[in-house]
Amino acid sequence: MCPQVGKEVTIVVRNTGAHRRVFVPLWNDWTAPSPETLTYKGTVVKNNYWMNVDEFNMTTGQKDFPIRTIRLKNVLLIDGVKIDQRAAGGITTKTIKGSKGNQYTVTLNNGVAEKCTCPAFIYRGGQCKHLALASVC
Repeated sequence: MCPQVGKEVTIVVRNTGAHRRVFVPLWNDWTAPSPETLTYKGTVVKNNYWMNVDEFNMTTGQKDFPIRTIRLKNVLLIDGVKIDQRAAGGITTKTIKGSKGNQYTVTLNNGVAEKCTCPAFIYRGGQCKHLALASVC
């Protein structure tokens, strides 16, 4: 589901902007809605270590904004191929073995790891190494 690093891709994503319709009090009217989708073209580059497992980076071709981060759950098309999030598997679970032999259950939503039963995920803000091990990317 994740595009490969170094590959040039065209991505169509859902426009998830918080203000898709904006109220303009001066005119007491609504502005035109933003587009439902956005299209980006660029080269996939290596993720930064602090990124979530369901994100990837791509170049923008702009000097002041060289890298864009895309969340997999918002991707609709990659190079014209439809990404059907429901067909990607829905909600599933994987059992991951911890470094000390414990087993943890990771919940995946359409192939993207979202939750883990390990103490690190519960007590340290929702990030752990098991998410990366279980994710499709």
